[in-house]
Amino acid sequence: MNIDEVFLEKPGVWAKTKRKSKWKEYLTGYLFASPYIIGAIVFLIIPVGMSLYYCFMDYNLINPVMHWNNYDNFLRALREPDFSRALLNNIYYAVLYVPLLTVVSLFLAIILNKSVRFFRGKLLTCLRGVYFFPSIAPWFVIGTVWLWLLNTDIGPINILLSKLGLDAIPWLARDSPWQIPALVMVNVWKATGYMMFIFFIGLQNIPHELYESADIDGVSWWQKHRHITFPMLSPTTFFVIIYATLWGFQNFDQTYVMVYNRLRPGQLDISLPVYLYVQGFTFFKMGYASVIAWTLFVLTGGVTLIQNKLQKKWVHY
Repeated sequence: MNIDEVFLEKPGVWAKTKRKSKWKEYLTGYLFASPYIIGAIVFLIIPVGMSLYYCFMDYNLINPVMHWNNYDNFLRALREPDFSRALLNNIYYAVLYVPLLTVVSLFLAIILNKSVRFFRGKLLTCLRGVYFFPSIAPWFVIGTVWLWLLNTDIGPINILLSKLGLDAIPWLARDSPWQIPALVMVNVWKATGYMMFIFFIGLQNIPHELYESADIDGVSWWQKHRHITFPMLSPTTFFVIIYATLWGFQNFDQTYVMVYNRLRPGQLDISLPVYLYVQGFTFFKMGYASVIAWTLFVLTGGVTLIQNKLQKKWVHY
């Protein structure tokens, strides 16, 4: 009697064997996923839960004894002028950064895509490397160089403005209205290479036949981009906008190197990440710092959810 006849005469054996097979599959899958699951629990779920718990505690790292203080940390955030200014500065930074980075990256990607037919081999590789290099340089190096370029007295940019008969601009001076636009300009310069290549890959995936048909019909340059490039590139654009939003709200390295580290103890209200760092790791007020962290999380998550809802109206898959 073969195995199939046994299963036909005893269906219970077949059901039991099938259950064992499923459990083996489940166990194998969980074993392969266990490093990620353990890492997510240890480094994500537990810290997030502890941070939410600290929001309601009076917790100082120097005195590790915690006391329940209800909503005092939240009320302090509402009353603190530095918190309000940091929040508004964060929003102002993101509002400037996201559209500017998207437009500049897309424009350069279109130019690079057009230049592929003219530049070949090592020359094209060199051109791509020049565009991408600022994205891999650390903020300590980038910030130091741009602090010199934007220096009010000896910076090359202000020297050039003076030669043109214009007044020097206090780009990164304390309370200067040019401070956040200057930071946005530098960050766009640094991140453009990365985002440009994402757009470039999206442009390479658009069928060239669509442009050939448009040329036959006598379509203008703008109409080709309006009716072909932008709709076909909308998923890539949505990806870039989401990432630019996250970078805009969570920008810590640049503001710390170029503003806070240079002007401290002032300018702790330049952005929420810097304000969070100061409260948590300078003043050791972990409860209040946790409230700032959750505010940043809710703000970033809320904006991202709104963008995800709106993408149904303009993103074409």
